[in-house]
Amino acid sequence: MSDAATQIQRVLDDSDIPADGTTEQPIEPTTSTERSRQFRYTNFSRMRFSWIGEDRARLDEIQRQADLALRSRFQDALDLLDRIFLCVREPAVDGEGEVRLGPDGRPVWQADEQGHPVEDWSLLGDTQRGNFLFAINTHLYGWEQGAVDLWAEAMYAKVNWEEKFANAFIKLPGNAISGKPTIDDRTQTGHAFSAQERYFAVYCSALSRKADALIRSMTRIGRMLENTTTR
Repeated sequence: MSDAATQIQRVLDDSDIPADGTTEQPIEPTTSTERSRQFRYTNFSRMRFSWIGEDRARLDEIQRQADLALRSRFQDALDLLDRIFLCVREPAVDGEGEVRLGPDGRPVWQADEQGHPVEDWSLLGDTQRGNFLFAINTHLYGWEQGAVDLWAEAMYAKVNWEEKFANAFIKLPGNAISGKPTIDDRTQTGHAFSAQERYFAVYCSALSRKADALIRSMTRIGRMLENTTTR
């Protein structure tokens, strides 16, 4: 591997976040004794615990767009989920008796003091349980394939970002004053020219994870239906 390719890979490895958090390895600190002493007296009263500037707005927009895309691509799964919940939960209503809808356009459910939905799965009859189980099992293959497609899109978005970063990293020319650009110069240029691709990769990753979570939820509900007994 050439020096340029090695430098690019090192920068990308430092800035990238693993798709699966469980695969992350513990950090091995290599700080000196003096540096460790400085960290020992961190002023936690000044630590930030919330997003600042435009970060919160950008993250909210990524989540909103991912939710919209999830509803578009898995509408049948979400509709089936709401049909099941309508049998075991009570929807919240407004002053005129209309069912309240959340920001995602789906019903808001009655909740207990802890904020958990009030539900009774024994309200389902045998015929209802059988029909819901049949619907889940017959659609599960298509949902799983759809989730894999979104994973592939997320992987492609990551590759696209890395290629855009690498091209900007390599092509940054020197100048008469500073001469050959430094690694920091190239890194900043790479991030600047690949910002759109990087945010899009985050969006694709969020959408892929949401799809995976939906499939797992539908699978668990199928197991609950199998183990639920009627009154």
